[in-house]
Amino acid sequence: RPWLWGSLLLISLGHVWTSRGADRLDQIRQLWKDQRYPEAAQSLKDYRKQGYGKIVEVDYMLATSLCRLPEHSSDGLKLLRAILYYYPLDLPNRKLVEDQVAACGANTPPPVLMVANALPVSGGRRAAEVHSLPGVSGKEYYSPRSDGLVLPSIPVRVTRQIPREEFAARLVPLTAAATAVEKARQRLDSRARVEAIGPFVVAALPGCSAQGSYVARLLERYARFYGSAYAMPQPTNFITVYLVSSAEELGKLAGQLHGIQVSPYSIGYSYRDDLSLVGVVAGEAVGSLAHELFHLMVRNNFGDVPPWLDEGLAALYEVSDPWGNEVRGLPNWRGDVLRKLWTKRPGVEALVKMDWRGFDNEIGEYEITQQASNHAMARYFMLFLQDETKKLRDVYHAFRSRDLEDLRDDPRAESAALLEKVLGKPLAQVDLEFARWFDAHAPAPVLERVPTNLQPAGVLNAISPNVRFRDAPNRANSVEQILPPPAGNSPPPRRK
Repeated sequence: RPWLWGSLLLISLGHVWTSRGADRLDQIRQLWKDQRYPEAAQSLKDYRKQGYGKIVEVDYMLATSLCRLPEHSSDGLKLLRAILYYYPLDLPNRKLVEDQVAACGANTPPPVLMVANALPVSGGRRAAEVHSLPGVSGKEYYSPRSDGLVLPSIPVRVTRQIPREEFAARLVPLTAAATAVEKARQRLDSRARVEAIGPFVVAALPGCSAQGSYVARLLERYARFYGSAYAMPQPTNFITVYLVSSAEELGKLAGQLHGIQVSPYSIGYSYRDDLSLVGVVAGEAVGSLAHELFHLMVRNNFGDVPPWLDEGLAALYEVSDPWGNEVRGLPNWRGDVLRKLWTKRPGVEALVKMDWRGFDNEIGEYEITQQASNHAMARYFMLFLQDETKKLRDVYHAFRSRDLEDLRDDPRAESAALLEKVLGKPLAQVDLEFARWFDAHAPAPVLERVPTNLQPAGVLNAISPNVRFRDAPNRANSVEQILPPPAGNSPPPRRK
């Protein structure tokens, strides 16, 4: 799905592996398979509290364990329902979870959740069984600058299964910069320019003119901001950023690094299992990488972030101003989309109640105008919370701090009630205030220094559990661009 056509996708249900974390989860899996549910449940509760531990596989094993403990089966049922809301699932896995909702309380062993890529060296599903990634076929794309641009959807496929151990070997602690650089060089063309700056190893492949040091320093500011504003833990291992010159080069690298075949229109993605970002970058247009960095970092301690908050916040920073220790989102092309598709937009309550299927309009066979409207509404609702209510961070922290004990029977209703509590008013009233604010205060997008040979590009988001992609039909970089930081710590002049 595109970035302005753009698109984001998550592939694989895995998480960031360390050798210790992989070994521990393997031990827990065995407890679960051996039907030692009391021990498995306690271990899973502990595991989901660690970095990148709150993932769909862990929550699924926890929920199905609780369902087989009579005194805790109601808690297992609540968690299964929450999984259907908070996590992107392909059709087979959704059906599997739905079946477990119906079977909660039964004594029969639950089936294994089907995890694509990042498999153990031995065992697991065969590559032929996971060749097609969930949630990426049948998508269409919408351009706000025409009556509609429709592109054929090309499924993302796993072409090569990669063992967990291979991903784990790519993770290098920040104390070993030389090792991180050398390991990255071994994976790439010998002409690649590779350097370690801050928590990033930046590799500019042949033909890419982007300055790695500029990209790293800017992303470092965003990483610090995400940490201070949203309590995201700072990286302890290097994040590797691969910069390429074209969509063709990105496609080659995706196959080489991650064993996946992506759409020829993809211009960027993030991969959680080896902490990497890959993007087509021209000059200083790196807003897409800031967006992807958000997705990578948020899942450290908020793996069950709901779709409207995940995509809305990441999109907020794709066009933004960093100054001092702060970053403020600015109006962008999604405002054009929202104005044009206003009659299709979901109200605030409907937006917050959407699961990933609804958010990406899977039920409507990914009809593009509805999907575009959903994503634009999420982004501009974040801008509204930032600029008008001043409660953006309060909302984020309220949802991040939810725990298993807070789950009720209907996660959609819970989300709406929690948002009402934070904002202090009914969501119907919030929606009216948002509409008035948007009409009065949402200016035309800020488009800075866009090379004349590029067309405006943006992103709609497709999701499937662990790799995110951006697509652009013109195979160029997007205008989702970060303004250079002003001198000193004073805020930038207000834009009208």
